Amino acid sequence: MKRITYVSRTAGPLAQSTLDEIATLSIKNNARSNVTGILLLAGEFFLQILEGEENDVDQTLERIRMDPRHSELQVLKVERDAVHRQFPDWSMRTV
Repeated sequence: MKRITYVSRTAGPLAQSTLDEIATLSIKNNARSNVTGILLLAGEFFLQILEGEENDVDQTLERIRMDPRHSELQVLKVERDAVHRQFPDWSMRTV
C-alpha cells in the first residue's frame, strides 16, 4: 500500500460551498478508487494524506494536480510499504 502526504495552496479564496463540493466529490471518487485519507485546510493551504494501492493513489494525486483550485502542490512524504491504513474508514475526511 502507498501513502502520500502533500501540501498545496488554494488558487484563490474558497467559499464554504466550494469546500463542501470538494469534500462531496472526494468522498465519491475516493470510495470508488478505494483511496482513504484526510484533507485539512488551514488558511490558504491544504494538507492531505492519501492512502491505497499505488496506482489508485497516483491517479488520485494526478487528478488533484489538475484541479484548478490547487496550486503549488508539493509532495512531503511517500510511503510505499505501508502495512495498515491510518484512515481505513474515511474515503476522505475534510477538516
